[in-house]
Amino acid sequence: MNEYEGYVRVRDENEKLFENQFAADLTVFHELLRHLRRAWEPLGSKRGLSGESHVSLLIFAQLLIRHCIFGFEKLTCAQSYLAWSNFRPGLEALLIAGKLVDDPTNALIWSKRASSSRDDRKAYSKAFGGATLE
Repeated sequence: MNEYEGYVRVRDENEKLFENQFAADLTVFHELLRHLRRAWEPLGSKRGLSGESHVSLLIFAQLLIRHCIFGFEKLTCAQSYLAWSNFRPGLEALLIAGKLVDDPTNALIWSKRASSSRDDRKAYSKAFGGATLE
């Protein structure tokens, strides 16, 4: 058995152990995911007070959900040291969605974040960096 196969075997064994010993916690996690999905559903089917669509925010919701799964998976297979680095991008997606809702001009800044223009990059750093995400 090579090193990778050994890693996968141990990871899978740890995951099975978690499933057996913490089945209730696994059930709670699945229930919380269901509630999280339900909380975001209106974005795809309802309009805001001014009649605007918020469907574009669904991508951020999906990122949050996916990274919740990634982070939890690391906890289930005894790799808690990787949980935060897998979960954090989901939280960042949630913060960015909030910035887009708070001020629609942030959507334009967000769309130009990879621009070669120094002014665009500066505007992105100012709008989406540091204390502005609090």
